[in-house]
Amino acid sequence: MVDAPLRKRQTAYKVTIKDIISSRYIKTSGMEPNYLEMGSKQISRVNILGVIVEKSDMDNYKALVMDDGSGRISARVFDDKIFLGNVEVGDVVNLIGRPREFSSEKYIIIESI
Repeated sequence: MVDAPLRKRQTAYKVTIKDIISSRYIKTSGMEPNYLEMGSKQISRVNILGVIVEKSDMDNYKALVMDDGSGRISARVFDDKIFLGNVEVGDVVNLIGRPREFSSEKYIIIESI
């Protein structure tokens, strides 16, 4: 039996929403993760603390809008593995996720909330 090489989980950096929105998003190819360019750091996972100001159920995903005082960003879940029934508008949450960009809009794919 051949063991697959273990990939180290990327660090979830504590950043502000303003940092995410103002940084450059870099798409990579192959197995390398996409990342945000913040100074000399390449950030592929973020850890943000904020208040939920909107919550919605779309056709193919669920979305939250978070505000941390520096800005607002959408956070999305595309599968049912992460349950959002326990969080409501007005809740303060700590979110860990992967930044993404679609049509020049940055958002977060939720890994943990």
